[in-house]
Amino acid sequence: MRPLHPHMTALCRICKVNAKDGRYSYCRPCNAAKTKLRRDKMDDDEKSRSIRVQKNCTLQLKYGISLDEFERMVAQRNGRCDICQRPPGGGRHKVLHVDHDHRTGKVRGLLCAACNFRLGFIEHELTEKSLDYLRRSECRSKPSEP
Repeated sequence: MRPLHPHMTALCRICKVNAKDGRYSYCRPCNAAKTKLRRDKMDDDEKSRSIRVQKNCTLQLKYGISLDEFERMVAQRNGRCDICQRPPGGGRHKVLHVDHDHRTGKVRGLLCAACNFRLGFIEHELTEKSLDYLRRSECRSKPSEP
């Protein structure tokens, strides 16, 4: 984050106590409370439209695809992960994740949370060393013939 000019600091417009950084009108706690109040006033249709707009913006910014494109990709895969072919789990991990090449930004497919994590770890940390280890351990674990 770039340094701010000393005169750009100010107080939150609601609590008048918490300093803000000059880019926003409210401190984080007041902004969260204000947002919650606004969402609580929305009916279900408004909330669902708001969520779709937010998801669409996120997908556009991060991966260059629209929410409609993402939904088409999910439908083409019958809602299943490109690696393990299972549907995503429950809880926070109930959706497929967009897998993309971090160097080029190109979208490769959709993965469940577990496969996305594993692939990311292997891709960034241990690619060749992991494969070499697996190959070596595979050779050692073969049963000896009589």
